[in-house]
Amino acid sequence: MARKYNGKERTFKKTFAERYIDRVMNDGVERSTHQVVDAIITYIEGLEGKISLAYVPHKGKVSHYCSTNDRYKVTKQKGGNTYQRIELCETCDGSGYLAAKPCEDCNEREVNKDDGQNEWIIR
Repeated sequence: MARKYNGKERTFKKTFAERYIDRVMNDGVERSTHQVVDAIITYIEGLEGKISLAYVPHKGKVSHYCSTNDRYKVTKQKGGNTYQRIELCETCDGSGYLAAKPCEDCNEREVNKDDGQNEWIIR
């Protein structure tokens, strides 16, 4: 979904909260929403410099993002859902951006079966 800022499409398609979710989940470990939020807080606290905790998403945002994104596998259990990232990126830190530009390895390449041409899809 393309997000808009002042009526114009933004150049970056992900919010900072979604980038932090992708960074933490890039290790391939299965986590619940509570564990994802705790991992984001420890990730931010481990960084050098002053970084605000304002971008830490709430559990509902984590649940909605991971359940609607096809890069995550949802496992339904009795105690609650757990999420695991399927496609891991070795080039960037998992956020989808490398040096403030979109990472090409994180983007998927789909092949149209009608004409056989490759098409880039940036999420």
